[in-house]
Amino acid sequence: YEDRGAGRVLASIYAMIDQLDWNIGRLLQHLSTLGIAEDTIVIFLSDNGPQFFGYDRMPPEDCRRRYPSGMKGHKGSMWENGIRVPCFVCWPGHFKSREVSALADIHDILPTLIDLCGLDQAPPGHLPLDGQSLRPVLEGTGELAAKEHVIFSNIGWPPMKAEHEMEAIARKEYEPVPPDRIGQLDFMKQLCGLRTEDRKLLRNPGYAEGAPAAFGGDVLIDMKSDPLENRNLAALQAEEAGRLRLRLQTWFREIQQEPHAWHVPIFRIGPGSSNQLFLYAPQRNFGHVWNSGLASHDWLEPGDGAEYLIEVTSTGRYHVELEAREFEGEEVLLQFALDDDIVHTLRATAASGHIGSLQLPAGRHVLKMMLAGRPQQPVRGHLNRLVSLSFQPEEGLHIDE
Repeated sequence: YEDRGAGRVLASIYAMIDQLDWNIGRLLQHLSTLGIAEDTIVIFLSDNGPQFFGYDRMPPEDCRRRYPSGMKGHKGSMWENGIRVPCFVCWPGHFKSREVSALADIHDILPTLIDLCGLDQAPPGHLPLDGQSLRPVLEGTGELAAKEHVIFSNIGWPPMKAEHEMEAIARKEYEPVPPDRIGQLDFMKQLCGLRTEDRKLLRNPGYAEGAPAAFGGDVLIDMKSDPLENRNLAALQAEEAGRLRLRLQTWFREIQQEPHAWHVPIFRIGPGSSNQLFLYAPQRNFGHVWNSGLASHDWLEPGDGAEYLIEVTSTGRYHVELEAREFEGEEVLLQFALDDDIVHTLRATAASGHIGSLQLPAGRHVLKMMLAGRPQQPVRGHLNRLVSLSFQPEEGLHIDE
């Protein structure tokens, strides 16, 4: 792609797209070779619009190529270029090739798969699913019910915030909100938005090149006549902006009052479970530790650590692997406690991810992991950008009934 006139950054992006396309083709061909293509639903979609990091190293003409649609914004923003993404659904023998323009969002994926697999959409004792099945438009047998709205939000990525504000936000990422603060969260300061079939309201959307300025914190777009979001109608259509803002605020208050919205993750460990604990999603941090960018940071000295909620499905001994992207020094000692009772101290080195094994009883527990020190000895290493713990059941593990 450099030979075709693209700069190094843009050429790298194009090359990665080529690589992705080639490997998806290999996957689809392999399904056909195995004879299971007609029994396999494949969904391919992007998680967000294009990234903005590195664009300062792109010449202007490459930046224009990177944004061929003319949409505003980028990854991390609520403008269309940040949240509007392609989605392909492939099921040979069941779906014919067609393009669907109906308003859909990520919440529709699970109801669609449940419907296509003939499962119960709302099993007894389960919370109702958000979203709706896309089956009618995928099969070409009908239309979707008009969505009342689609909600989206973000934490405010640069260049939306000043650098010192971003650092403060980053250090709170994935950190549970204390119960006494949930009701104090101010809707008017949130970065969120609402989309209907023909309108879009953005609350505190932040800067995007070429985007209209907010009016009183609001941007109102007519998505039918202005899909590139060039004109803010919030001042001219104040009543409509207020109506959509009230709907958005009502949703926000419902979330504030919904206990399930504020639960920290419970990581399942045992045969048939994912057996993976993400270290950036704690119930609580200790010492210097903080979370950001899908990692837990600054495990520097004894007492630094975090605690997590786990559910062990089967009593037994589990091998433990640690994924840490930065390891400085010779070794670190990690002390594990289960419900405040010390279980074991394991040794981690840069040479191996395997740090030992733990005996875990079945049931729901609080697992605490902390840096420990040797008596009368200085700390011989520290960790940064910790990602996960993986638990592998030992062979012959007892399966509880």
